[in-house]
Amino acid sequence: MKRKSNKAIEKSVVLWILQVCDFFGLVPLINRIMRSCHYLLHIQDQQNNARLRKKGWIDGLPLPSLNLIYLTSAYYDLKKYCTGGLADSQDITNLLKKNSYDISTFSAILDFGCGCGRVVRYWKSLDRTKIYGVDINQQCSSWCSKYLDFATFKKNKMMPPLDFTDGMFDCIYAISVFTHLDEDVQLYWMREFKRLLKKNGVLILTLRTSLGDLHPISPKEEKQFLAGNILTQYRKYMGTNFCNVFHPLIYIQKKLSKGFTILDIKQSSTEGFRQDIILLKKS
Repeated sequence: MKRKSNKAIEKSVVLWILQVCDFFGLVPLINRIMRSCHYLLHIQDQQNNARLRKKGWIDGLPLPSLNLIYLTSAYYDLKKYCTGGLADSQDITNLLKKNSYDISTFSAILDFGCGCGRVVRYWKSLDRTKIYGVDINQQCSSWCSKYLDFATFKKNKMMPPLDFTDGMFDCIYAISVFTHLDEDVQLYWMREFKRLLKKNGVLILTLRTSLGDLHPISPKEEKQFLAGNILTQYRKYMGTNFCNVFHPLIYIQKKLSKGFTILDIKQSSTEGFRQDIILLKKS
């Protein structure tokens, strides 16, 4: 009982600190300071990054700066960037294959929220497929255009539309994107994805379908989520890693997937990712 009580007190303190930081708009700054200090104090992490950058990754493609990796992933771990992107690309390929889709037969694929190419870099071998990526961050889209020249990249705005024609894509995927966008924005993008997909085209999303223990949750927030409502934390940081969004399965089934058919739901194999992969088909 005492142990539970101490845990509850610790959770309350953490929530209070986060609320104060959020009130003053300090969450991104404090997170960056903490991550930077941790990285500077751990020489082994710096050496591992230096070795990997010198040796190169298995795909032979250039690696982005740590600053770009932090902007998109909120960490300074080059190996985690490489292995996480590889695992996500394999999850996408395997989920499609399980549902009778062969990614190599697609004529066009869109990576929505491509960041600095964490996943899209693994599609270089798809010779017959046109690869596209969009990201809200100009630094990311510019880096991808320069160093991942087998694909086409553009900067997008927070709201639709995208500068692509109707029915252009066989597949659109958004890895850890809707987990950082407010509900209204997500619903606008779902309608845009339906416009962009071909008949029977597929959409892949990663979503947090459970609260877990990665982010502190207040009793009020937990009640809201368990009632089947989407939960958004730190809305003011929308579009960044500091806005957290959780999707109950009932919400996905009844509202988010409107205009689509849910084909499959799979837990991500990426270590520490804690998001489910949702495969949907345009209805």
